[in-house]
Amino acid sequence: MKNLETEDVIDMNKESGAKIGIVIKDTDPRPVQMVKSLIRLILKEGSSVLISDEWRRVGIGRQAEVEFLPFRKLVSTSSLILSLGGDGTVIKIVHALRGKETPIVGINFGRFGFLTPFVYSQTFLTWLRSVLKKRTKMNLD
Repeated sequence: MKNLETEDVIDMNKESGAKIGIVIKDTDPRPVQMVKSLIRLILKEGSSVLISDEWRRVGIGRQAEVEFLPFRKLVSTSSLILSLGGDGTVIKIVHALRGKETPIVGINFGRFGFLTPFVYSQTFLTWLRSVLKKRTKMNLD
């Protein structure tokens, strides 16, 4: 797994009130608590949260704090996408983007991921907080 460094960040400086999309592997129940903490962090830093409609029934967020959207609309309107799952989840997002250049951060839930090199950890949360506070930039090259 890749360690996150402050040099490895996304440029959110051009985004005012960024919309952070969270895409969760369809069949994986593990991320519920993880997503709840991500929602709190994202909202605290002044960005909005978008989550796929199918997760509304799980009780991840209240309607007032999370916008539930159909998958394709979520992907097309997000400023940054957090992909919780594996390589297949990232591939699904890339396919739905249809060439739109939206940064995707892949967070792996199991075995080694080639497209999901990050793990959910305090280091990741610190990095995400820094991105949302517009203190850091990610080199996407």
